[in-house]
Amino acid sequence: MTMEIILPILAFSAILIILILFRKKLLSLFKSEPKLERRKRDDEEIQKAPQKQRPSKAKEVQREREKEEVQPKATTLKKDAKQQQEESKRAQIEKFKARRAAKEKALKQREEGNKAEVSERAEEAKRAEATKRVKEEEIATARKRATALEEKAKKRVVPTKELPKGVYPNFDNSRLLDMGLSQADADIFVQDLVVQIDDHIPQIEAAVKSKDYEEVEHLTHSIKGSATNLGTGGIADALVEYNTYCKTGKDDDILLAYLEILKTYQVKLKEQFS
Repeated sequence: MTMEIILPILAFSAILIILILFRKKLLSLFKSEPKLERRKRDDEEIQKAPQKQRPSKAKEVQREREKEEVQPKATTLKKDAKQQQEESKRAQIEKFKARRAAKEKALKQREEGNKAEVSERAEEAKRAEATKRVKEEEIATARKRATALEEKAKKRVVPTKELPKGVYPNFDNSRLLDMGLSQADADIFVQDLVVQIDDHIPQIEAAVKSKDYEEVEHLTHSIKGSATNLGTGGIADALVEYNTYCKTGKDDDILLAYLEILKTYQVKLKEQFS
């Protein structure tokens, strides 16, 4: 055989041997192997490699493996960090919204409370004004009545009789203070006495007109005891004299005169303790 024939055969044989020896590397360029197969291949190549090249190849493979292991972890950590950042941001937004809602609610409750308080004060002022007007009207009516009674008493002429004059000092309930009561509590007892006398006056007047002198004496004795227990002067003195006369006297004019005196001092008592 000539050299022209031998050389091409040798060249083809060399190429074929190279392809056979490096077929796996050539195939890996065109096909992606799974991770486990790639690691198995790397281990086989390390075993087949010469003794001097094994450490270098092993380090290279180890670095590749570490890179493959670290890269997913880094990606996961990056995703986790981003997710945590987003969650933290959302939590801050929710916290801000909740804080703002709480402030708005507190402000609304405060405004409603202020409105209710203003309304309640206005109602209290109205009630106080109404009570004041009623008391003023009652006092004005009592004064008119007392004035009319005084004028009527002045016009009454009884030439043969001496009618009671009925001049007494103002009623004094200080004995209740000596008993340990406060002025406010003592005044409450006097106000109860006013109600009791208002209830008895029409009954006394009816008894005088019907000439039921025993009933007149009984009624005056009842309220006399209440008045003298609370204080002296004024209505108490008037009732003492009225009841004393009722025990023996039966003159209608004098009984009615005492009744008018009783009404007059009842008005003064209301003015004094209103």
